[in-house]
Amino acid sequence: MTAFKPRHPLWETRVRESFARQPFMTLIGGEIASLSPGACAVALPPLRAALRALLHYHLGSQTLRTRQVMADVRKLLEPQPEHP
Repeated sequence: MTAFKPRHPLWETRVRESFARQPFMTLIGGEIASLSPGACAVALPPLRAALRALLHYHLGSQTLRTRQVMADVRKLLEPQPEHP
């Protein structure tokens, strides 16, 4: 894989802040385990059976949200317009 260099200097802070605003990740105890340009690993604690069922139920909607977050991240990595 080619090394990917983000163009926005605060990309990591912005990605972490965006992740922290996700109520579903808070609900299931998700945390960013590792973060690098183009990759994000999420760690989850062991889930009880009821919470596991809820997770499976919401997985489809979370997949859609993840796509939106990735689109946001892609925008952060694009060149920023220069302001005079």
